[in-house]
Amino acid sequence: RDITVTEDSISSFTATVTVKYSLANSQKTLLTETLSASQTHTGLPSSGSVEETLRQTLAEIVKSMAIKVADRTGR
Repeated sequence: RDITVTEDSISSFTATVTVKYSLANSQKTLLTETLSASQTHTGLPSSGSVEETLRQTLAEIVKSMAIKVADRTGR
């Protein structure tokens, strides 16, 4: 849904990822939710620091989604 990277200072940035997902079966929607996670990286910039921070932030959201889906479906 939304991905932003904000430069907070010369040595710090914040990555924010927001997603909306729905869980449904053949009869109805069981769950619709928007999740958001953010992480701040502080330190000397490197070529992969933004990508790594975004990957970690997205992984947080996917983990939360998986737990919620498992709770709802009993798996």
